[in-house]
Amino acid sequence: MRSFEFDYLLETPVNDSQAMAVRAPGEFRGRHGLYTEQSPEILETLRRVAMVQSTDSSNRIEGITVVRAALTG
Repeated sequence: MRSFEFDYLLETPVNDSQAMAVRAPGEFRGRHGLYTEQSPEILETLRRVAMVQSTDSSNRIEGITVVRAALTG
């Protein structure tokens, strides 16, 4: 069994798909920052929708029933 040494990293080949997988989180983080600056109200709306859907799904899994009143106005 080989130990984890720096030379091992230099000898280990990295293919394109592995390199892209390592780079992807940084790219998405940059995009998120851009959207946060340009459209904060849209992201806030999406966040609220996601929270409601998540709560609804969680309640359904637990067998909890919620009666919703119709919104007017």
